[in-house]
Amino acid sequence: MLPDIDGLEVLLRLRSAKVKTPILILSGLTTVDQKIKGLTSGADDYLTKPFNRSELVARIHAISRRSKGHSESVIKFDKVTMHLDTRTVEVSGTKVHLTNKEYAILELLVMRRGTVLSKEMFLNHLYSSIEEPEIKIIDVFICKLRKKLADAAGGTNYIDTVWGRGQIILTGKVYIKYINEITTLKTGDIQLLLNDDAISVIKGDYDNLKVSVSNNSVILIGGNGSGKTNILESISLFSPGKGLRSAKLENICKQLADHCEVYTLLQSKMGPANIVTSFKRESSRRVTEFNGSKIQNNELSKFTSMLWLTPQMDGIFAASTTDRRKFFDRIVYNFIPTHAYAVSKYEYYMDIRSKTLSQEQIDDNWLSVIEGKMAELSVEITINRLKTLQDIQKTIDDFDNNFPKATLSLNGIIEEKILNDNKIELDYIKQNFLVLRNRDKISNRTNFGVHKSDFLVSHREKNTLAKLCSTGEQKAMLIALILAQVNYCIKADIAMPILLLDEVFVHLDEARRGYLIELFLELKLQLWVTATDLNGIEALVKKAELIKLPD
Repeated sequence: MLPDIDGLEVLLRLRSAKVKTPILILSGLTTVDQKIKGLTSGADDYLTKPFNRSELVARIHAISRRSKGHSESVIKFDKVTMHLDTRTVEVSGTKVHLTNKEYAILELLVMRRGTVLSKEMFLNHLYSSIEEPEIKIIDVFICKLRKKLADAAGGTNYIDTVWGRGQIILTGKVYIKYINEITTLKTGDIQLLLNDDAISVIKGDYDNLKVSVSNNSVILIGGNGSGKTNILESISLFSPGKGLRSAKLENICKQLADHCEVYTLLQSKMGPANIVTSFKRESSRRVTEFNGSKIQNNELSKFTSMLWLTPQMDGIFAASTTDRRKFFDRIVYNFIPTHAYAVSKYEYYMDIRSKTLSQEQIDDNWLSVIEGKMAELSVEITINRLKTLQDIQKTIDDFDNNFPKATLSLNGIIEEKILNDNKIELDYIKQNFLVLRNRDKISNRTNFGVHKSDFLVSHREKNTLAKLCSTGEQKAMLIALILAQVNYCIKADIAMPILLLDEVFVHLDEARRGYLIELFLELKLQLWVTATDLNGIEALVKKAELIKLPD
């Protein structure tokens, strides 16, 4: 009961104020006169206690439809269609069989879209307090529902886990579109003062940095050693991995600092996103938060799509197999966000297997379980890689530009097996792990698996591996690969990635430099560009925010 006013008076005031929100009265007052009074006061429906939960839900759906809350008894998002009347679900026109509990969970997620729902909320929605089971049952329902939807949608994940809080429905892409603010602490810090001048000058004691920008591109101007790359590195930490320098966490912190934190405010398709990533020197662990909730580092690929080019990457094609594979996996992250998690879990289980093999008494049953997990992840990782390779290759083939065409390939036993057989049995992978246990124990390494695959790039016109080409040709093919990723974002209707370009324009000829700038401006990408001066990039300067770093 309200202390100073009853429910009917609230109802009358709402209707007098032209509030058209559907209203259902849920009351213990059961006489006909009381029901009529409620309905004539402006209620859309009246339900008395005790009531049946299913009836309540049905009445809510009914008044929502009548009031145009939903123009029809159908809710659609991405490939999914929910028919509220028949309580059925279709994905791309194909019916997906859901149990009553699974449907109820999906319905609650969709009705509360944009809200993280806890297990307790699902439990209260599904059960009365008398029949309430253990809360773990919610994990089972969520897992089955997520898998059914993903299988029907070709792998698309519609239910996301927010670590420590619960589940949220993803009814659209979450990718970040623009960085609006970035703050770093203890990384070679600077205090930025933005004003109305054409060039903003960074001042201060280099203990803190705060950069606030619009949605435009940003050019960081400064001499060698002024900290331009440090700023790009701070931004790159908002994607999975170790950033654009692949530095150890303790090396990112300022020499005398015991910790490092980086904050950013980004604009996404789901609204503002505040992301914080931090680490302490002694722990060598990274902690990341999204809008106040802790998330795993590999989950960053769900929120940011980020590409970068640095001078250190110029020799990536001639680098080690490991470096090339990690470079390609980062490409996959941008298009298949779950890939980062799969790679991380695979490496986790591989480490457990190695430790188990090093023991004097080996538990074969436990090893079989671990190898089964690795086999499942191997298939997922390989399929992700092959799909991305195929998509990027097709984009390269179809996209004409001022850079050489490249031919991409993956060299690995599991990749070849899938390509040749068009499928792969888990037993094949598990059998290889089993046969190699002795060898792996002696060598103290895992000699078979997706961590051995190699990413190869060839100059198509010359029919030569990129690592055998000149440094200029290698850089041109690297840029072509970045352009293919951007172009694929356009074709796949993925939000444009943020590009971090460290001294990229310096060694390009005038034609290619002009082509890149014109293309980037046309696509309206947010660029973060470093340069020692503005020579050759005048066209970009007209459309960008300039930040000058003190020498």
